[in-house]
Amino acid sequence: MNEMQAEELVREYVSARRDSVHVPPNFPSRILSTLTQSRLPSQRVGFGRELLAATAIILTTAVLAGGIAWLRMHRNISPAVTPEPTGQQGALTYPSDGPVRFVSSQVGWRVAGQTPDGMQRRVYRTSDGGRNWQGVLTIPNGSLTAGWSWFFDDRRAVVVNTFRPARIYRTIDGGASWQAAALPPANPGLALTAGYFISTTDGWVLMGGGRIGASFEALSLYQTRDGGLHWSEVSHSTWRQAPSDGLPMTSYITHLSFRDSSNGWIIGTKLELRADGGLSMSGPVIYLTRDGGHSWHAEELASAPGYNLADGQAEAPLFLPGDTEGFLPVLIGGLPLPPGSPPRSGYGRMVLYVTRDGGQSWSSPAVLPVLPPTDARISGGFLSDSYWWLAGGQEIWVTQDAGKIWAHLRPQLPEGGRFGDVSFIAPNHAYGVLVTGPATAALARASNLESIDGGASWHSVELPN
Repeated sequence: MNEMQAEELVREYVSARRDSVHVPPNFPSRILSTLTQSRLPSQRVGFGRELLAATAIILTTAVLAGGIAWLRMHRNISPAVTPEPTGQQGALTYPSDGPVRFVSSQVGWRVAGQTPDGMQRRVYRTSDGGRNWQGVLTIPNGSLTAGWSWFFDDRRAVVVNTFRPARIYRTIDGGASWQAAALPPANPGLALTAGYFISTTDGWVLMGGGRIGASFEALSLYQTRDGGLHWSEVSHSTWRQAPSDGLPMTSYITHLSFRDSSNGWIIGTKLELRADGGLSMSGPVIYLTRDGGHSWHAEELASAPGYNLADGQAEAPLFLPGDTEGFLPVLIGGLPLPPGSPPRSGYGRMVLYVTRDGGQSWSSPAVLPVLPPTDARISGGFLSDSYWWLAGGQEIWVTQDAGKIWAHLRPQLPEGGRFGDVSFIAPNHAYGVLVTGPATAALARASNLESIDGGASWHSVELPN
């Protein structure tokens, strides 16, 4: 927030308070007349009321003048950051650079690469339902595939570029202006592993240093409360000195997620030491914090009858904004093909856990239909308290009763095509990314899709790049 914006906020605040004071017609002349008239008891009451109104106007004017004078006197001092309401509004999805993120029926955001080599990223915003898009931020030397983004409403957004130099960009005015800050710490030996923001001011990043197979030798969790201007280390663990309530060191970490300022999760894959001294991965691990990341404790998921969770990979839990309901998907791959199945790159199941108590416990899992191919990327979110969706591979699942019954959609996609991401704007309107070609990210090709029938069918659409 610059000086002009802060000054405007003071003006708006004082104006709102001034307008709430009732001022009678011909107020100045009535005050003078009252002062010269007789002081009967009945007249004193009216005079008192008018004098109070006059005092209120004088005080609000003084506050306005004093506030603006203070701002101008302290213009070189960074303004304090006001805490913002947390919880992403509208359609909530995993933090990534997906196709489109709509926060209302009309306002949406998009992060895309602007140059063919993908070394420049740009943020776009629409305010007319996607008919027109305006570029609101250009990030030089940024890799399209190396970043996260969170869009909270029509004005507040956070975009993190993890490609060196790693930076955080945030806006509170719909992209008209952005504040940039560095990610911690300025140490080339540490790698940015995961991050999560619950508002434009409050966020966490997980940094790793050194390597032991697929894991880091040391992990540090940093927190910011002012949009990245300052960071503090809230937890630190090493492979050799890991406290019992510390960060999980025997895991390959894939996700960091927070529901609010206290409750968060680290999701990863369990690492086990083999007899030959190597490491092998076996099943998802879930760690929970209830104190903002200072301490962590393992959570156990209920078994899925007929399926081995050791072959599964968990996604981060997603929660309804400001609510305790949410879901946690686990993708189980490597299953044998059923007899008579067409050749595919893989066969799997989506095991879905639901919570009603903010993640303290997870319900017995629901097993969703086949999910090919094995390199599928999962996306999902909420349109309302009861309307949720999940997408991955060539599948889309939709529930209209908060996860009790899921409808399965199987759109016709090109041979070898799969969804890279899906984002619903309304029950009948969604955007997606179609990925074709080899599973290797460098060789795969992506194109934009749109559905106007609830995800049953899709057509190509031009979006800004």
